[in-house]
Amino acid sequence: MTPVRVLADHHVYRLSELITGDHHLDTFNPEEGLPAQVGTYEALIIRTVTPINRYTLPQKGRLRLIATASVGFDHIDLVHLEQLGIQVVSAAGSNARAVAEYVVTMMLYTCMNQGWDYRTLSVGIVGVGHTGGAVHALMEKMGVRCRLFDPPRSQREPGFISCTREEVLDTDILTLHTPLHKVGEQMTYHWLDRSALSQGPRKLLIQASRGGVVDELALLEAMDRPQPLLAVMDVWEGEPVVNKRLLEKAFIATPHIAGYSQQAKIMATVSVMLQLNTFFKLSTSSVEALKDQWMLELVPPLPEDLESKQGLYPVPVQLMQEYLQYDRLLKQGLLHLTEDQSQDPAAYFRSLRTSLPYRFEYTSWKTHLNRVQGWPLWRLMADTD
Repeated sequence: MTPVRVLADHHVYRLSELITGDHHLDTFNPEEGLPAQVGTYEALIIRTVTPINRYTLPQKGRLRLIATASVGFDHIDLVHLEQLGIQVVSAAGSNARAVAEYVVTMMLYTCMNQGWDYRTLSVGIVGVGHTGGAVHALMEKMGVRCRLFDPPRSQREPGFISCTREEVLDTDILTLHTPLHKVGEQMTYHWLDRSALSQGPRKLLIQASRGGVVDELALLEAMDRPQPLLAVMDVWEGEPVVNKRLLEKAFIATPHIAGYSQQAKIMATVSVMLQLNTFFKLSTSSVEALKDQWMLELVPPLPEDLESKQGLYPVPVQLMQEYLQYDRLLKQGLLHLTEDQSQDPAAYFRSLRTSLPYRFEYTSWKTHLNRVQGWPLWRLMADTD
C-alpha cells in the first residue's frame, strides 16, 4: 500500500512520533505560508496560524483531508473547502481542561492579589461547550456560584437551560468561551460591547475565547472608570497584532496560550492523527498506545514551595510563575520595542507561543499533591482523593 502523503505544520506537538510506514510526512514553517506544492499531498495538518481560504488554497490538487490541531475553525473557510470536496476535522475539546485551569488559576490569583474571597463571588460563563463546561465543572468543585449562558445549546439540548444575557452580565466575574461568528443568528462578534460592559457589578473579565468577541475599545473605556474593570487577556482582536494600550492596562496579558498544556498538545495531535488514520482506513492502535504511554510520563518536577500554605488561595508560586512569565515577556517585548529594533511585533507575539515549555495540567501533580496538606483546593481540581 502506498503511504499517505501528509504535509504538516512543524510545530504540531510530537507529530513525527505518530508517523508509521503508512505515512510519508513532510513539514512546513507556517510563518512562510503554505508551500506551493501543497496540492501534491493527500492530507494537510495545520494550526490556527495558517488561514485556509480561496486565496491560500485556490485549488484542491490531491488534497482529501485538512486537519487542524485546534478546537475551532475561525481560520478556515469551510464553505470553500466543501466546494472543493475536502473533508475538514479538528481537535475539538482537546484543550478544554487546559483553558479551564487557566481561567480558574487566573481567578484565584486575582482574588489573592485583590483581597477578594472567591467564595462570595458569582461567575458568568458565556459559551458552555467543551471549554465552558470544563470551567463550570471546576467552579462547581470549588463551590463557586455560576450562571451559564448558551442559547444555541439550549436549542440543541432540551435538558440544558441557559440564563438570560442580562443574568450572565449581572455577575462579578465574566469568562468567555464562545466561538467567533461575525455574521448570522449566532453572531458573537463584539458580543461584549459598550452596552454589555455597562451592566452588572463586574470586577473581572477573563477573555480566553477568540479575539473579536470583545469590543476592545469599549473594554478600555470600562478599564478607565473610577472603579475599573480588571481584565485577564489571552486572546486579542488583531492577533498577532496587539492593542498596546489594552496590553498595558491588562491585569494579566498572555499570548494566546491558555490551552497550552502538555496534555492538551498531546490530545490535539492524537485527535487529528486518529481522525486522519480513520479517514484513510489505517490502523489507529499505535496512536492509542503512544497516547497512553505519554500521559503516564507526565509527572512535573517537585516544586520548591510544595509545603506552602496559602489559605483560600492555594496557587503555588512555581505554577503561577509560568503565566506571569508570559505576561512579563509580552509586555516588555511589545511595549518597549522601538522603531529601530528589528523585531517585528507580530513575529514576537508568535514566537512567545512556541518558545516556552508547555505547562503540566493539575492532574499531573497527583504524585506530589498526595504528600501535602496545604493545597486542599488544588487537590480537588486535580481529581485526587
